[in-house]
Amino acid sequence: MASDIERLEIDANGFTFSARAAGPHDGRPLLLLHGFPETSWSWRVLLTQLGRPDIGPSPQTSAVLAGRPPDGHLRLCHPHLVDDVLAIADTMEMATFDLVGTTGGNGVLVTAARHSDRVRSLCVVSTPHPEALRGALVGDDPDQVERSGYMEMFRRPDEPERLLLGEDGSGSGLRTLFESSGLDPTMADEYVACLPSLAP
Repeated sequence: MASDIERLEIDANGFTFSARAAGPHDGRPLLLLHGFPETSWSWRVLLTQLGRPDIGPSPQTSAVLAGRPPDGHLRLCHPHLVDDVLAIADTMEMATFDLVGTTGGNGVLVTAARHSDRVRSLCVVSTPHPEALRGALVGDDPDQVERSGYMEMFRRPDEPERLLLGEDGSGSGLRTLFESSGLDPTMADEYVACLPSLAP
């Protein structure tokens, strides 16, 4: 049940990360990392299941990151992601941990590759291996090139903020994106609420 999920604020690497946690404190540590524009809310069902004692070993803390730096810009560079993951694990006193990551999968791949002494196991969800993706983007796969085109938007200064926040700075662009995919409006609000407002 969702009430078994604890809300956390984790101070690590000079930032405060919002998170949710479930499971016994003496279990096996697990970090679940979500991609943008999701939040830790996207892991709520899995967190509830992980906290059940009847499904086998449960994690000590299922910390699911929903953080962003105070300036509202995302830390998308791999060195920052790796540093953040390790700093969060250190703060949570996780000497070793299992790691699960979604859309920002390359960041978790780099973390696991460079810190195999810390990462016990890795599961990358919804992201191809970087070599497979590179092959599709530079090879003969126009469908994948088109589907990955949105990544260019995130490289343009202020463009992601303008599109996602909308004209009034309220998050209307992101809300429209989620609702057009079939997400219930109240669920969409969980994600939109995390965007910084640029409204006057």
